[in-house]
Amino acid sequence: MVSGGCDIQYSLAVPGHVELSVYGLMGREVKRLVAEKKSAGQHSVIWNCQDRDGKRAARGVYFIRLDTPGFRSVRKAVVTR
Repeated sequence: MVSGGCDIQYSLAVPGHVELSVYGLMGREVKRLVAEKKSAGQHSVIWNCQDRDGKRAARGVYFIRLDTPGFRSVRKAVVTR
């Protein structure tokens, strides 16, 4: 559960293109957090519970999707107030 923001940490075994996005329940992308090539190693990004227009995300369930070459992960986040 998140209210002010959440720290999303991930690691890459090899360098590669990373896409990290937040999606709503209906599958619409709410915010793209990362879309670039990253080096191997640990990485961290903070989602401040805002959408792409800078508006506060509504309370509810969101999905955080990480895509890298050969790997995809989806995690659930619940935004509270």
